[in-house]
Amino acid sequence: MSSRKLYTCLRCGKSFSKEDLDALAGMGVKCPFCGYRIIMKNRSPSAKRIKAK
Repeated sequence: MSSRKLYTCLRCGKSFSKEDLDALAGMGVKCPFCGYRIIMKNRSPSAKRIKAK
């Protein structure tokens, strides 16, 4: 699961995992590459199907 890319930095566009984010635990939430504080969680590639009633 460590190879999955879960987060993307909105400034530099690089993707990183939850483990990379946890490595900077004392510094708050920020990109491990550029230090930008706004990151986006990636969505799953497939949509969920829900049966309508």
